[in-house]
Amino acid sequence: MTQLQKPVRAEISFTEEEYEEFIEGEVGYRIVSDEMIDQRRWAITHEMIIERLEDATFWRGIYQVGATENQHYDFGDRWFYNDDKAGFTEVFPKTVTITKYE
Repeated sequence: MTQLQKPVRAEISFTEEEYEEFIEGEVGYRIVSDEMIDQRRWAITHEMIIERLEDATFWRGIYQVGATENQHYDFGDRWFYNDDKAGFTEVFPKTVTITKYE
């Protein structure tokens, strides 16, 4: 029996200046979603999905911000899985049907 292997996903990263220009400035990219996914005593974790407009690919980055005004994270410390850069891994959209009862 062969095991299914997870696909190797492409990665991209941005310096602080590149992030401000391309992501926040929406030059070639747009933020699709930016949601809080975890909250701890000192940090709030977010998942950001961006779209690269030139090829309509989607990318996920995980970052954290301070939970209080006294907690501060430098740009490089905010981002998970990448030293001093905003790191994103390619993801693929998947439609999910949700049933709600009211």
